[in-house]
Amino acid sequence: MTRARPALLVSACLLGRRVRYNGRHARHPAVAGILARRFELIPVCPEVEAGMPAPRPPVELAGNPAAPRAVYVDNPKRAVTRRLTSASRRLAREALVCGAVLKGGSPSCGLRVKVARGPDGGGGWSRGLFARALRSAQPGLPVIEETALDDGAALARFMDRAMARWTRGQRNLAR
Repeated sequence: MTRARPALLVSACLLGRRVRYNGRHARHPAVAGILARRFELIPVCPEVEAGMPAPRPPVELAGNPAAPRAVYVDNPKRAVTRRLTSASRRLAREALVCGAVLKGGSPSCGLRVKVARGPDGGGGWSRGLFARALRSAQPGLPVIEETALDDGAALARFMDRAMARWTRGQRNLAR
């Protein structure tokens, strides 16, 4: 990690960017406050990176939780899985960060997302497509959903893990 300051990947909506499906944001005070003071925050929105506008029809995960499809809620036959997965994989590979703060419940960023039953069955729970790609590309990366930031102990553990990862990366660069 070649940054002067430790960096976190952050769902752009949590920073107040109006990128959500409804054209709104989900600004979180801990992200804009304590995390912004200690880390460089790198906004990311996999849906926008995949070429989806804001606002847009809402997307959900459907089918097999092990390999869910991303489909429009109002038209489940219209899938955006390929382009969202492609953008997610690219973003996950390119991110030079020591941690990530993701939007809970999001079909792209959520760590635990409801999967709707598809025409072939399925249903249950899965990771969002970007969260899945990030975990695959960067195993061990500290990742937290914004819903956990309200727990002071969870926030402190996340920041400690992210700083430790950044420190290890800095030491490795110095060798």
